Amino acid sequence: MAHLACAISKERFTRVGEKVKKEELYIVSGPKPQRSGETVLFRDPSGYILEVCYPSITEWSSSGKLVEP
Repeated sequence: MAHLACAISKERFTRVGEKVKKEELYIVSGPKPQRSGETVLFRDPSGYILEVCYPSITEWSSSGKLVEP
């Protein structure tokens, strides 16, 4: 499934989730656990699939463990 993904902070993830619900956008998948955080995929008003998740990739090391910022 082709989509655009953005890693954001946990606080912004919560706000985006609230906005998705308020705007009644179609949720494709999630929210669900991912890499010690969460992810959600939804369709924007134009029909594109967007993914937002946390933690950001910069908080994740090559060993697969969370790096404390």
